[in-house]
Amino acid sequence: MPSLEERHAAYVRKLAACAQSHLLDFWPRLSPAERTQLLDDLDRIDFDRCVPLIDSYVRDRPAVHLPAQIEPPASYPATPGPRQAELYAAARDAGAEAIRAGRVAVFTVAGGQGTRLGFDGPKGAYPITPVRNAPLFQLFAEALLGAERRYGHRPRWYIMTSLTNHAETTTFFAQHDFFGLAPDDVMFFQQGQMPAFLPDGRIALAQPHRVALAPDGHGGS
Repeated sequence: MPSLEERHAAYVRKLAACAQSHLLDFWPRLSPAERTQLLDDLDRIDFDRCVPLIDSYVRDRPAVHLPAQIEPPASYPATPGPRQAELYAAARDAGAEAIRAGRVAVFTVAGGQGTRLGFDGPKGAYPITPVRNAPLFQLFAEALLGAERRYGHRPRWYIMTSLTNHAETTTFFAQHDFFGLAPDDVMFFQQGQMPAFLPDGRIALAQPHRVALAPDGHGGS
């Protein structure tokens, strides 16, 4: 593993090449722990992906052209009308066949914490049902088990976590034996991090030793 000095030297070269050297301006006054934290933040940035976007979306934002007239899209109510019954039946049949053939997966954006719910933990771990106090993750798992009973195949479940709740989420599933699912059928991965940019295209610092990073969330899914 490269030393702190080696990592720093590599970023001196890398940041100079993409006009982001200011990210190391406070380096001389940082403690060893703060220096490590700053380099860890830089490791989370995909510079090859971000830098080409600066000119197009930060320094020179594309114009947004709105249509002269906005029409609502076609709506499909939960209960089909007389002209929609056949369409709904065909859609259900197509979905059932796709599940049976293993062509369906389930995706959950689960990067948030339950702070606004008064709950210290991932939102999916919040006990939401009034009788069993079952958490959201359990309800989702039971729906997948029900799909397997009904269609003969269980879709694989992809769960996108965040840097702040990934360990808590995976531990929660392990503590509950994955709610009856096979561990290999539940795939966890962390959402990406994108830096915040100043109007001149420089990546912003939240603190002298911390890059201003924000999760890409739904957009990165």
